[in-house]
Amino acid sequence: MKRSLSSLGAAAMLLGAAASMADSADLTADPGIRECSTGDRIQNLTVQCQGPIIQITVRTNPSTGFDWYFRNFDPDQLAPGEKQYRSTSKDPTISGAPSTGIYTARILQSGRTVFDFWYMRNWKGGEVAHGYRFTVIPDDSGSITGYHLKKLSHQDWKEEYRD
Repeated sequence: MKRSLSSLGAAAMLLGAAASMADSADLTADPGIRECSTGDRIQNLTVQCQGPIIQITVRTNPSTGFDWYFRNFDPDQLAPGEKQYRSTSKDPTISGAPSTGIYTARILQSGRTVFDFWYMRNWKGGEVAHGYRFTVIPDDSGSITGYHLKKLSHQDWKEEYRD
């Protein structure tokens, strides 16, 4: 029994080390156009990188007052671009139906760029649902060669943005 437990412990350590190495590889890999799904049951997030542009596609419903916003970034490193919405309803004439939001940003300098992407009501005292922290790594020419994604909670917002 002790031998089985120690074998399980060794296997767990190896799996942990492999996962850690995979996380590190995500930061330096050259994915070209790379997609990432968070597996979140409520939000389906897709990330595509091409050259210095990062495109984030996610479910949204701006008619509720909630939308996705870039936050906590250096404007010398990141320039948020346009938002586009595509209805996911079978009848696109229905007002207030959920949609897919497509959000773009341009990386302006080489070197690691960090930004947060929050689903929130963007007014004073507005609610925050959740978000993601992106670490984007462009090469010397400015093309994105890798990124790391971390899910953020309402509690993370309170700790970082509120007094």
